[in-house]
Amino acid sequence: MNEIKVVVGIDFGSSGTGYAFSYNNPKDIILGKFNNQGIDSKVPTQIILDSKLEKVLAFGNECKNYIGAYGLFENGELFFQKIKMNLYEGSYMIKPQNNSKEYPLEDVISKVLEYIKEEAIKSIKDNNPKIKLEQIKYVVTVPAIWDLSMKGIMIKASEKAGLLNQN
Repeated sequence: MNEIKVVVGIDFGSSGTGYAFSYNNPKDIILGKFNNQGIDSKVPTQIILDSKLEKVLAFGNECKNYIGAYGLFENGELFFQKIKMNLYEGSYMIKPQNNSKEYPLEDVISKVLEYIKEEAIKSIKDNNPKIKLEQIKYVVTVPAIWDLSMKGIMIKASEKAGLLNQN
């Protein structure tokens, strides 16, 4: 079994999302930056996915640029905002901002987490190319007031995103 060398903390927020990581030293916490998204370590929790929920087309601040460059979703793209609020409202489905069809909330959250995971891996590899994927541990924050069903959605989404069962 590989020793954990890096811990990545993911803050999946209602309005903003960010991540940080540390090489097993709490004094050396590195705030993650999303590529081409400015200097802030947190970006808006919003995502544009393809019509099959398979590919992330834009995340965070990139969503505004995507809409400006490609118009108002002529190819069936799906624009999700206020993702976490659906959990508070007890819904396991979510409607994109530009479509009335509902999609599984777990699938949308897993795409957000998968995107953040990939961004974190890029940052970690830039800082330390010798780190292996199995040496990275992920921690996703969840509010203490959430009930078990809400936490369950986050656990399932984390599994789908490849954040669990790595070792």
